[in-house]
Amino acid sequence: MARFTTSATSSRPAAEVFNFMADMRNAPSWDPGVASAEKTSDGPVGLGTVYRVNVIFLGRTMPLDYRVADYEPTREVVLRAENSYIISSDRITVSESGGTTTATYDAELRAKGAAGLLGPTLGIALNRIGKRAEAGLRKALAP
Repeated sequence: MARFTTSATSSRPAAEVFNFMADMRNAPSWDPGVASAEKTSDGPVGLGTVYRVNVIFLGRTMPLDYRVADYEPTREVVLRAENSYIISSDRITVSESGGTTTATYDAELRAKGAAGLLGPTLGIALNRIGKRAEAGLRKALAP
């Protein structure tokens, strides 16, 4: 299992930050590990929303279908994806205090099957991508 967690603060309202982060179509603007993302389900973003996300991992672009597994408006969204190689779980939490909004992004990857041999490499790659995503997130949430 590999895990990366980061936080960024913003002077923007919590609802605005949450709506931006909860919509995976915005991920390519701040996460260099996401080549593209499109919403493939109907209706507003919420529980059950599905996104086709093309992630760049270990030099390859891989499609993942992320589904919103938990959704608390303005507070928390959990997105999960699984294919024959990995299980991905992304938790985004947003909180506001004293006019400052904090968004926390927590990504967890687990390798499946033969890909399990990549366990140590998975952690190194996720941390490398995560550090670049951290900088992108801070820039995206800046006033």
